[in-house]
Amino acid sequence: MKKAIRILALTLTLCLLLTAVYIPALAYTQRKVTLRVIYRELQIEVDGRVITPRNVLGEFVEPFLYQGTTYLPVRAVTEALNKQVDWDGDTGTVYITTKAGKASSEPRPEGLQPPPPQGANARKDVEVIYRDISIVIDGERITPCDQAGTYVEPFLISGTTYLPIRAVAEALGKEVSWDGDTATVSIFDPERADITVKTAAEFIAAIGPNRNIFLEEGVYNLSAASLRDIENGYVSWSEVFDGRQLTVANVRNLTICGADGSKPAELIVDPRYSFVMEFMDCRNITIENVTAGHSEGGYCEGGVFFFYFSCGITINKTQMYGCGTEGLFFKYANGVTVRDSTIYECTYEIMALDSCVNVLFENCLFRDNQEFSLVNLFSARNVTIDGCEFRNNTVSHNWESFFSVADSTDIVVKNTKFIDNKAKNFDPSGLIIFENNTYAGNLFTTPKEN
Repeated sequence: MKKAIRILALTLTLCLLLTAVYIPALAYTQRKVTLRVIYRELQIEVDGRVITPRNVLGEFVEPFLYQGTTYLPVRAVTEALNKQVDWDGDTGTVYITTKAGKASSEPRPEGLQPPPPQGANARKDVEVIYRDISIVIDGERITPCDQAGTYVEPFLISGTTYLPIRAVAEALGKEVSWDGDTATVSIFDPERADITVKTAAEFIAAIGPNRNIFLEEGVYNLSAASLRDIENGYVSWSEVFDGRQLTVANVRNLTICGADGSKPAELIVDPRYSFVMEFMDCRNITIENVTAGHSEGGYCEGGVFFFYFSCGITINKTQMYGCGTEGLFFKYANGVTVRDSTIYECTYEIMALDSCVNVLFENCLFRDNQEFSLVNLFSARNVTIDGCEFRNNTVSHNWESFFSVADSTDIVVKNTKFIDNKAKNFDPSGLIIFENNTYAGNLFTTPKEN
């Protein structure tokens, strides 16, 4: 009941935010749209040098503004950052790879001079095509976001893929700034602080943007630290049924990493009805080599990590264990990768994804979880579970199912093992594509593989 109340509250909050936040549609068709763009004689600066952006033919392409955001071809930005760009027209995918300091292998016409600019504040109608374009950087599918962390859909102009400069640069680990006086967009390496902590209070105090936090080996009870003794505008406590929950808000470029040791650092909280950590309006968050859970398991509400209106999330080599309802809860999240991690002994479910785009679980173990539908997807798109294992999980109620999927597309489970799971229903939705999976000792009927 308490979980239902929480979800209702979040839904009502969303209704108030919809006028400001764009959530990508779940299905795309190729469509032509005419956009009114503005040319302002913009200048692009990369690592302190002014560049002349060019397309694949070596022709000068002038940046333009659309809805206050600066656009350029993906190639023009990535090649200026020493990346190789390839286009797969069959799948609509832009592949960006590191060139390791080598010059571009593509020929460039000699003697090309930039044509005269369109003119300051010149307005022009441009026909663009949307066709569900994917961006893959060094093998990782990324979700391009604007400054607010909102998903930005790529489009084509005369066969060239365009994105906001910021979306491409930040996906490549760069910072972007704007100088309105000189109409200059600057792309540069962000400065990150390395901070090592050994207590819960030090950890909470260190949370903020553009930093790597290294946790020394040990147990960090976040409930034992008081924010009254910590000056940090990026964290707050919210009241839950039996205590307080730590919330991190408006943080970019944060890595939380357990220092190398015989066993990882462990994050715990005492309230049974809270998440260990809640992230709101955050982007580019990495959690690596930690263990997280509760000092005592609970029911109805709470879990390990909750990400809300966030993008660019990576969880790697992390153990999330039996506390509250689920290991992971993502709501309105774009660009999630969970790799080499384990979720185990959760009391209600393994995970919940609500209105999420571009999610990958790879080489993960989900074991000894129980009670209701274990993997819950609602209004999700492009979710892949690859090379994982589900072992000894239990769905206790006949009306529940192992996978609960609704209003979702492009859901794939492949190269995954299902061993000794107890569930009467597996995937009643029929929306999941199953490929090359292994099944043994399960109570459900083995699904048809594609």
